[in-house]
Amino acid sequence: MVGRPRKIGPRGKSGRLLQTYVNPRAQVASQPHRKGVLDYLRELPEASTNLGRMMLNHVLTPAQHAAGERYCELYKAFLRAIHCSSPDPSAMDYTPRIAGKGAGIPDSAARKATREYTDAFNAIQIVRWQIVVMHHAVHDQPIADFADREALACGLDRLVKHFGIDAGLQITTNAKYRIQQCAPAREIAAGFVASVSP
Repeated sequence: MVGRPRKIGPRGKSGRLLQTYVNPRAQVASQPHRKGVLDYLRELPEASTNLGRMMLNHVLTPAQHAAGERYCELYKAFLRAIHCSSPDPSAMDYTPRIAGKGAGIPDSAARKATREYTDAFNAIQIVRWQIVVMHHAVHDQPIADFADREALACGLDRLVKHFGIDAGLQITTNAKYRIQQCAPAREIAAGFVASVSP
């Protein structure tokens, strides 16, 4: 036989292979790192990170998750301001660089990014909490033990207060996915109050 082997699959009248439809949502939900949350929450963008999965599993509140994401953005902006590479090696950083003289951006932007990150870093206050927030909110490391989880929650609570985020923040994407409805009784007893709507 000469040439490449014939591809197996259904063919149309022209002899060409028929395109099989792949549901993008099902493809996203089947990713291995999203298996840690309930089936109907795996399609949500929050399920792509460890911090987001902790929120979907009600280990963290939506306000703490928002504070962690904001802190991560400030840290990345700070790194760009001092001409450092992105802390996420898995992808190229296409975000606009807000650096100093080298990038042609005013130094005021670099000073602002540095000041905002420094203020947020100092708002956490306790060194242990600063380290844990850096590991899990910025570098997206999984939680190792209960002590780290408590330290992360305490550090993120400081950031919630610093950023002025409403501590009672609730996240609803649409009628099909209501995160508030997923809190079991033990999480409500632990302080995560979920509003269940019919």
